[in-house]
Amino acid sequence: MAEKMVVIRSYANEFEAEFAKAELAAADIPVQLLTDGLGGVHPHLQFARGIRLAVPESEAEAARDLLGPADETA
Repeated sequence: MAEKMVVIRSYANEFEAEFAKAELAAADIPVQLLTDGLGGVHPHLQFARGIRLAVPESEAEAARDLLGPADETA
């Protein structure tokens, strides 16, 4: 059975989300980006919830530590 994925961050743009994803992948932490843009058909829909970064629940603390404090101004 696959482990439950939990959202640990939300980003306003794809560049920041992809950068964080690459950092976690380099540390061998599985990661998924969750978007509401319907596969690029309606990218404006991403503004409602942002681009969410999800990791397995057992890796959440390590992922948060690796990424550092969240930017509260975004």
